[in-house]
Amino acid sequence: MNAGMRRRLITTLAAWAGAYTIVGLVFLTGGDWLAAIPLPMRLLVVSGILAIIMVNAMMPFIGRLVARLFAPRA
Repeated sequence: MNAGMRRRLITTLAAWAGAYTIVGLVFLTGGDWLAAIPLPMRLLVVSGILAIIMVNAMMPFIGRLVARLFAPRA
C-alpha cells in the first residue's frame, strides 16, 4: 500500500468515525424528539445536521490531522 492509498484510508476511517460519533450524539440528545417525527423528516434532520457539522468542523480538522501525520519529518 503506497502513501496515497494509506492517506485516503486514514481520511476515510477518520471521517467515518466522526460521522458515527455525530449521529450517535444527535440520537442521544434528541432521540425522544426524533422518534416522534416521521421517518422521512427524521432522515432529513439527521442528515442535515451531519452534513453541516462534517463539512464545517470535522473535515477541516481531519484534513489538518492527516496532513500532520503525513508531513515530511525533519
